Amino acid sequence: MRNISINKCREVDIKGSLHYTGQGRPRELARIIANIENVELYCNFHGAELKKLEGYIMEELDSNYLKCNATGVRHLGYATSPLDTALETAFSLMTDDETASLDITLPWDHALGLDHRKLKDKTLTLTLSCTAHLKVVESGRPVYDLSPQKKLAIATEYKNIGNTLYKQGTAAKHACAFFKFCDSVKWLAMIGNKEGSEILQDVQALKSQCYNNISLYHLHHQNYSLALSAASAVLNIDGQNVKALYRRAMANTELQNYELALSDLKDALVLEPNNRAVKQQEEVIKKRQAAVSGVYAAAMRKYFS
Repeated sequence: MRNISINKCREVDIKGSLHYTGQGRPRELARIIANIENVELYCNFHGAELKKLEGYIMEELDSNYLKCNATGVRHLGYATSPLDTALETAFSLMTDDETASLDITLPWDHALGLDHRKLKDKTLTLTLSCTAHLKVVESGRPVYDLSPQKKLAIATEYKNIGNTLYKQGTAAKHACAFFKFCDSVKWLAMIGNKEGSEILQDVQALKSQCYNNISLYHLHHQNYSLALSAASAVLNIDGQNVKALYRRAMANTELQNYELALSDLKDALVLEPNNRAVKQQEEVIKKRQAAVSGVYAAAMRKYFS
């Protein structure tokens, strides 16, 4: 029996060998049955505390796979919680009719929907160990057999699922929404400009929406360089996207690239002169610049006095 470990939803480590049986792995969107048994929960703080919380934790994990019985058929790729996203990553590595030992480790805030900025101990993790038997009911069509329109439809569905999850407001749902936006971009990237020329405008518009949402997620999690990159990806498609200009400016502000941030805000105000958020961000930058200048001037006076 192989052991498949998943860390932070999609970092994978596999131990043990799989003897070739001729059985294939499920493709994305395949119809599967996952029978999960021997479920145990661990946390990196004292075991006694975990035992008291175990029932609460199981409920809060919001896992449809743990609630699902052995006859429940699900589509691979439609997970709506971080735990189920990680489980689906493991299932995608298994073959039809395989039984494997799974270890899923998630950050505490992602697993239970807590605000990571309010956690006193940011290193807390939750680990679920179980045995899973996978049955592939329908493996699905290979990517090369799908039309550009079908790929766009899949990407759109992922984006819509992500939007719904993000509106639910918890850290766990935000994390899962982030992966849905990334999956949407992945499917859009499989549509070539030539083969999808008729839908190119729709593809670019959807890609911009997803990258804007990814940028917002990274801003909330203080990953400012990643937020900047995602916003720049939008602006490479649509240089007049005000949301992307504003979010790139916010990222550059936190990275202390004040002149670059002001340049983006200036461009945004040309497009939307009455945008209050953009104007407020300008004031924030000017105050920070003034504070830095004051500290520098005081240091110079002290140095030359």
